[in-house]
Amino acid sequence: MEYLELIKKLKSKLEHMVKGLKNEGDGFDIDDCLQEIYLYLWIEWNNGNIKEKNESYILKSCYYHLKNFLRKNKSLKFISLEEIMENNSLFDVPNNSQNSYLIDFEKMYNILNEREKKVVNFIMAGYTIREIGKNLGISHVMVLKIIKKIRSKISNLKIEI
Repeated sequence: MEYLELIKKLKSKLEHMVKGLKNEGDGFDIDDCLQEIYLYLWIEWNNGNIKEKNESYILKSCYYHLKNFLRKNKSLKFISLEEIMENNSLFDVPNNSQNSYLIDFEKMYNILNEREKKVVNFIMAGYTIREIGKNLGISHVMVLKIIKKIRSKISNLKIEI
C-alpha cells in the first residue's frame, strides 16, 4: 500500500480521533491537528516505520503522537489556513471548505534538489527566513528565491482527499 492510499483509507478514522482530542489543545483546530497527523505519517512512512504495520497500530501511534503534540504545545497557536494563504506561505492551500487537500510529500521530495529539501526541512521545523539563510550560509533573499522555486515545483502536487 502506498502512502496516499493509507491516508485515504484512514482519513475518516483520523478525523474522528482528532475531534475527540481537539479539546485537549486550546488554539488548535481540526485542520491543524489533521495536518500534524499527515505530516507525522509521512515522516514515519518515509523512514519505513509503518509500511508493514496494521491499521490498528498506525491509528494508535497517531493517537499518541497527537496527544503528546497537544500536551507539549498547549501554549502554541497555529496560524489558520486562511492566514497562511494571506501571508503567501510555502504550502499554499486552496480555500475550499468542502474538500481536504494534502501535499504529496513523497513526490515533493523526489522533485526537489538538496538545497530545496534543506529549506523545506527548516520551514517545517519553524525557522524564519533569516534563520534559514544563516544556517545555510546564504542571504534571506536567496531563501525567498528558493521558496519561490519550491512553490512552482509543488504547485501540481496537491491531492484532494
